[in-house]
Amino acid sequence: MEKRQLGIIWVVAIGQFIPLMLYPPGSLAAASPIFLILPLVFFAFLGYNLVMRKRWAKTLTIFMQGFNIIVRIMLVLSHGAYSLKTGGGYNWPVIVTGMVSILLSTLILYRFDVPEVELAFE
Repeated sequence: MEKRQLGIIWVVAIGQFIPLMLYPPGSLAAASPIFLILPLVFFAFLGYNLVMRKRWAKTLTIFMQGFNIIVRIMLVLSHGAYSLKTGGGYNWPVIVTGMVSILLSTLILYRFDVPEVELAFE
């Protein structure tokens, strides 16, 4: 059971930045490199502390994934159909990346909020 706990923690520690940094390619290309590097450094620090089983890191990870779900729902609802007002149709890159991000964050929360992982952090 210890290996399974550690496996879940490692998967979340390594992959937690993916749903939070998943945006349409056009948005990422327009972003400054500092806005891409700083979050990755932060997530590496947070992932390290998850592997070290720091309770605050688990709490922060759960908060960030939950907040990501809320923000992505608002983003998909507001920008996914934004171009309908001008007659341009749906903004599929925003819709697809938003839905994939919501799915990944939900999966992380589902796998991370099990009693086995809770025991690992005690």
